[in-house]
Amino acid sequence: MAARLTLASRESYFDLGERIGLTWIKEQIESLAADGHWAGGGARYLARQFVRLQRKITGAVLACRAETPRAASPVACAPCGPVVP
Repeated sequence: MAARLTLASRESYFDLGERIGLTWIKEQIESLAADGHWAGGGARYLARQFVRLQRKITGAVLACRAETPRAASPVACAPCGPVVP
C-alpha cells in the first residue's frame, strides 16, 4: 500500500503541476539570471518555496481524494471541486 501511495503521490505531483501551470512557473524561476550573490540567493529561495508550495497543494489534493476515493482524476475532488478550470 505504501508503494502505491508513493506512486500516486508522485503522479499527482507532476500531473497537477502540468494541469494548473506550475511547470511553467518552475521554468520561469529556473531561467532567472543569478548574477551575483544576492540574485543567486533570491533565485534559490524562490525555487525552494515553489517546491514547498507544490508539495502543499498536492498534499491537499491527495487528502481530498482520500475523502472521496471515486474522484475521476488524480487532480479532481468532488467536495473540493475540480482543481483545474
